[in-house]
Amino acid sequence: MTLVAPSPVPSAAIEAGRRARAVPLPAVDSCTVLSATEVTAHKLIRADDPYMEGHYPDFTIYPGAFVIESVYQAVLHLVWEQHGTHAFAEPLRITHVRFLAALRPGDRLDLHCVARAVGPDGADELEVTADCRRGDVRAAKVTMTFRITSGTGTGAVPAADAGDPAAGSGGPATALLEHAEIRGTIPHAHPMLLVDRVLDLAPYDRIVTSKAVTGSEPCYALLAPGAGERALRYPPSLLVESWGQGGALLWLRRERATAQPGGSAPILAAVRDIIFHRGVHPGDTLRHTVRIDQYMAAGVIMSGEIHRGDELVAEIGQALAVLRPSGELF
Repeated sequence: MTLVAPSPVPSAAIEAGRRARAVPLPAVDSCTVLSATEVTAHKLIRADDPYMEGHYPDFTIYPGAFVIESVYQAVLHLVWEQHGTHAFAEPLRITHVRFLAALRPGDRLDLHCVARAVGPDGADELEVTADCRRGDVRAAKVTMTFRITSGTGTGAVPAADAGDPAAGSGGPATALLEHAEIRGTIPHAHPMLLVDRVLDLAPYDRIVTSKAVTGSEPCYALLAPGAGERALRYPPSLLVESWGQGGALLWLRRERATAQPGGSAPILAAVRDIIFHRGVHPGDTLRHTVRIDQYMAAGVIMSGEIHRGDELVAEIGQALAVLRPSGELF
């Protein structure tokens, strides 16, 4: 039997991959395709990575949502290696993610992704399990499912339903909390602060926030000229992050109202059963609904939905967040 060396993805292909879709940041620096079902990837965490300066400004860490982004970018290269660059992997669901260790600038994230074909015909969907490590420490465990599609994706972005006055809107024009108060509550800053307004608030159980997606956001900076509908889809990692910031806002307002000690930040610890129903594009306004289903001693369990007008964009089955003093994160 002849042994074939693993196939490293050329740096030019990695750069081309970044220009093939909207990305919040270069989430993999190198990839190696081990087989038809395995890929490894590496990412050096940099303080000057896009979005990093705003998460969190006083103790910068790699967002948990970007660990998911790293897995996504690695899986794309596995799909392109097996099916050609005309193919694409679209996230269908996040079955389970558990975050176990924080990643700071200077750390290296090492990914090992194993895929298996699932779906009705056994070929159009991939279930991927990713082991994410920081040296000898497991940083996260991720299980996601992707749909394999083909085509250039250069068509026009579908327009909102002109007959529905709520289509493309974030809901009521009147906000309960404007952006200035949001900035003063959660420990996120530009460009990582992904909540624009609070539209509804039921202390301390439910919050509805809005996020306008614009073509000037950093995630679109690397796109090639002439990018089509598929490339312009807002990254699912940023959808999850934006939704979760609404929960952080609701939770931290409760902590302040009950005079809990400050100096702590909400950290996403685990998510499960996230289903993506449709894409989001520049010009859309998202409406995030976050419910806190259970308060615990130092954590919360949340669930909710993301809408674009009356259209359901994503469902979040469960998210666990914890409060941690900055000095205990690492």
